[in-house]
Amino acid sequence: MPTGAETRGKSKLLKWIVIYLLIGVVIYAILFLSRGLYKPSVPVLELEGTPSIDEATVEQAPAAEAEPAVQGELFAASIENFKFVPAEIRVKAGDKVVWQNNEDGIPHTVDSTTGIFSSGNMNPGEAFYQDFPTTGTYPYFCRIHQNMRGIVIVE
Repeated sequence: MPTGAETRGKSKLLKWIVIYLLIGVVIYAILFLSRGLYKPSVPVLELEGTPSIDEATVEQAPAAEAEPAVQGELFAASIENFKFVPAEIRVKAGDKVVWQNNEDGIPHTVDSTTGIFSSGNMNPGEAFYQDFPTTGTYPYFCRIHQNMRGIVIVE
């Protein structure tokens, strides 16, 4: 049968183990969050190059100056399994295309081969929007994985 001193010693040891574990969890959480590894469960779509608008700005802007976010139609494409899906997108002049990075843990880019547009690095869950106001063909690729290629055909 354990003595009172042995019980207190085990209790004290257990207390320190719990304290060290809690400190470790807190340090891990701080490092995890500070390195940007935490991603919310719902992806946020952002317009590339569009400044954020706060409520004060919206209240001050006259209604007549407001433009719709998409003047033509919006076409969605996906980045998955190291492919642009669909690889060929056909739209009309004035339409907009959005590419959503659906890869798990892999950044990608959407870059015009002629330098007309560039998404920059898109982490999983991020999206890139591009307007296509004039007719033509717009080949594009992933600058990180250059075998990933696609084309937008604007009619």
